[in-house]
Amino acid sequence: KPEASGLEKLPVNATFQKAPLGDSNALALQNTSTTTVSLTVRFSNASGSKDFHVTLEPGAVKEIGWLGDWVLASGDKAEIKSAGYETIVKTAP
Repeated sequence: KPEASGLEKLPVNATFQKAPLGDSNALALQNTSTTTVSLTVRFSNASGSKDFHVTLEPGAVKEIGWLGDWVLASGDKAEIKSAGYETIVKTAP
């Protein structure tokens, strides 16, 4: 169903899964379209937020949030944005 914003649905599947290492979650992003998609992913919690820029080729999958500058914890929010598309909002389990 189209959102009230009139924007297209972002052609990305976003799911949380167990990180390959450690005890944390990872956010898996899959491009479901036939074109390259550029995303901004903002992770946030009560302590602050951080933006990550991700480019996904058609069909590509990328996991973020388990290694590097932000390790996802339960309750962290992920906002996935791309110009011209609806924003996807997910909360880490």
